Parts: sequence; C-alpha cells; structure tokens
Amino acid sequence: MIRNRLEKVCAAGEISEYIKCTIIDMSDKVLAHIAAHYANVRKGVKAVMGGRV
Repeated sequence: MIRNRLEKVCAAGEISEYIKCTIIDMSDKVLAHIAAHYANVRKGVKAVMGGRV
C-alpha cells in the first residue's frame, strides 16, 4: 500500500524519484532492524515487501 502511494505521488510530480527511493530504502532499513530477532516477522515482511528485506 505504501509503495503504491509513493508511486502515485511520484507520478503526480509531488515528490522526486530520488525521494521515493530514499523513503523505500529507509523503510527497508527500519523493517530490517525491527525484524532482526524475529524470523517469522522477517518472512512476513519479505512477502509483503517483495523480498527486499
């Protein structure tokens, strides 16, 4: 849902591609740190985020 929203906002010209990618990268890092000790959470996050974590 968040990625779709970022794509729409970027396509509308409200944010740049760089900002969109930065937000996605930072989100991935936050999720990786949150899920570091929980294998089940990592698996779920990978499924939701398309394997990017």
